[in-house]
Amino acid sequence: MCTKTYSKLFVLSLTKYLGKEVKLWRNNDLSIIKYPYLLVELVYIKLRENYR
Repeated sequence: MCTKTYSKLFVLSLTKYLGKEVKLWRNNDLSIIKYPYLLVELVYIKLRENYR
């Protein structure tokens, strides 16, 4: 995707379409179906000793 160019009109139309989809998704009632989920939290800290 980085090597391709897109017109301003294409980006604008894509943004409008996705904006509508996101709005529909945000207003969707999720209480009808029970969704199993897994919550994962991770903290990664890289430490250096003796400048290594």
